[in-house]
Amino acid sequence: MAGSTVKIHRSRALSFKKLSFLYLVFIVFYFFSTSGDYIKQYESMNKTQVMLNGILQSQLEAIECKNLEDIALKNKTLDFIDQIEQVKKELQNEIGNSIKLDEKLKETKFSKKFVENGNYENLKAAMVAYAESFPDQKKQGLMTIFGIEEKVKNKFFTNIPNGFMGNVLNNYQTIALKNSIEYLNSKSIASKEPVKESTEKIKNNPFLQSLKSTYYIGEEVLFSLYSNNGSSPKLQVNELNIDLKESKLNTYTAKWLPSKPGIYSVIASNVGHDQIQQIEVKSLDLKFLESLQEVVCNMNEPFTLTPYLGKELKIKDLSYISKEAIIEIEGNHLKITPIVEGRFNLQVKLGKQIIENISLFAKINTAPIVQLKDKYNQLTELTNAFALASSNSLWQVASFNMVLIYPDGNKQTFRSNNRFLNGDMLTAQKNMPIGSGIVFEQIKLLFNDGVKTTNGRPIYIQK
Repeated sequence: MAGSTVKIHRSRALSFKKLSFLYLVFIVFYFFSTSGDYIKQYESMNKTQVMLNGILQSQLEAIECKNLEDIALKNKTLDFIDQIEQVKKELQNEIGNSIKLDEKLKETKFSKKFVENGNYENLKAAMVAYAESFPDQKKQGLMTIFGIEEKVKNKFFTNIPNGFMGNVLNNYQTIALKNSIEYLNSKSIASKEPVKESTEKIKNNPFLQSLKSTYYIGEEVLFSLYSNNGSSPKLQVNELNIDLKESKLNTYTAKWLPSKPGIYSVIASNVGHDQIQQIEVKSLDLKFLESLQEVVCNMNEPFTLTPYLGKELKIKDLSYISKEAIIEIEGNHLKITPIVEGRFNLQVKLGKQIIENISLFAKINTAPIVQLKDKYNQLTELTNAFALASSNSLWQVASFNMVLIYPDGNKQTFRSNNRFLNGDMLTAQKNMPIGSGIVFEQIKLLFNDGVKTTNGRPIYIQK
């Protein structure tokens, strides 16, 4: 059809393309600038879900279970709910009213720390353990709902939108409570008449509960056994009889403190039927991210040590004792302040077992104090640091080292032959992950006569 084609001048076509591209850029920037804000619309819904979970938990607790398998599921669900509740408390303690104040980075930092400390792996293991309480088909459905796969690392806590983590944790609780209630109620309806359990099923009933697969020397092993047939169960660990006490109706408990590492067989017996489970007891080879030989201890001045623990243990699971120093736990670090001059000891205990006895030396620091200054020669924090300066105007910083200590123990050292932080130093410290340490050391000071030199006090900073 002649004359039906519309021709656009090339210059005008380029203008259209340019306009379309700029419009696309506008949409992208608008999306990123409003990320997370839509979540605020559902804060009231979050409170509603908390109330719902309370109602569901009351319903679950009211269900009367008549066999060991159902009792185990009920108890495992309540333990799972308590574990998520603990994560919610840690989140609240970390971020406070962050969403209302638009301090979104607090939740991002918490999630990153949560993953780096191995806490997410513990939560994921609890999800998998809960799902494994159901038949295979139901188990796979729950794994999908939780958004996890057993052999694939989940990025949930690092990818979640800001302000939404509390809602997801509440939703996990709802999923667990709702599915357990439905499953237990369906079994109750299906079995209108009591069915006598077979001998094989009795053998496999999980009347031995709340037992981990790994323990450490000094850690107390707590046993919990359930028996609903009127007989008292028996418990052995490698043929050693363990005394059981009836803590409440049909529930028996015991404590055992392993004295050496190894593989132990735990045998719970009830009316001639045995349940066998193996546990591993390990020696805790405590290490620190910092080299103890390089730690500088000054009287009445705090320094930090970072214990390197397996994912099964947390820093608060250990106790730290010293008569010559004040010890505080800050996050994943020990803040230690010597209160005497000379040698002092630090004992690290797991339960009643001393697993480390550290000997350190503290001295009275007489070196000039060195401070961080900004571009305008004013005292500042690390983020705006531009140079080092002595607090005594008679001394000037001539050179120094900046050592970056990463959470995995790796170190990176930079050297400055003047008082200024160079470009590499500024870039490296800004890109360091949360939990890293920064040490300014080997600080050389020059007297105003241009001849005498001395060393300045090191600066320790935890990011």
